[in-house]
Amino acid sequence: MPQPVKAAQQIGPITLGTTAVQARVPFDAVLKKQFSVIASDQKAGRTIKLVVDDVRLLQNPVVYYEVYVDLPAGSRDTVYTSPHFIGNLDFFTSSRPGHDRISREFDLVMPFASLSAMKRWLPDRLDVTFVPRSFAEGGNPAELLRGRPQATIGKIGVVIE
Repeated sequence: MPQPVKAAQQIGPITLGTTAVQARVPFDAVLKKQFSVIASDQKAGRTIKLVVDDVRLLQNPVVYYEVYVDLPAGSRDTVYTSPHFIGNLDFFTSSRPGHDRISREFDLVMPFASLSAMKRWLPDRLDVTFVPRSFAEGGNPAELLRGRPQATIGKIGVVIE
């Protein structure tokens, strides 16, 4: 098995609050080459992961964040059925604001395949967007958070194994 490639990383802090926030993860030459190899041979069985690391809760969780990759500028396509959607960042395992640091991994294999086929996968970077959502239908994240940030992210990276 080839060694994991951990070539892309964006160092924070990235503050998650009441509005959508985007982080850019640049690809170096090694990662660009790996993506082109995967695109040409999708049966190779490689895994691609987005790793959100060193997440620190700043207050008790009252919202979660939907996570999207490579949303077009000005896109309103922020629904879980979007090909850009990769999952939710929640804080169910973190109960102590300011103390616990958590890490989450998101599978990028299907989004890579779908967005590549649609010519929407960016060849030189990954733009990751975090959209705050209420746990209850119709809830307003800004009101629930009272204008304060909920968490910070220390690092975001891409790993190919």
